[in-house]
Amino acid sequence: MLGHVTRIGSDKEYREKIMDQVYALGWTTEPHTQEDYDHAERRWRKYADWPADFPDLLIISIAQRLKAQSVWTYDRKMTKLVRAEAPRIQVVGLEGAL
Repeated sequence: MLGHVTRIGSDKEYREKIMDQVYALGWTTEPHTQEDYDHAERRWRKYADWPADFPDLLIISIAQRLKAQSVWTYDRKMTKLVRAEAPRIQVVGLEGAL
């Protein structure tokens, strides 16, 4: 499963605390590649009229590159976008499958 952390703020101490919790859970991190950004930009243009922001599109790009089976997110609008671009990837959240 792939999770994504965005908008955790510019406070370095808070960001480090969040990442310490991520590592304590045994989760790994994966940096975005230039290819991820390029794919996200193409999708951003394609879905300009959808309620998608650039981090959403980066999630899809990295999930496809890593061949993730599911993506965890709080963002409900991701479901429609993932189904359109990567139908084999399941979107899950706090309430289970969305």
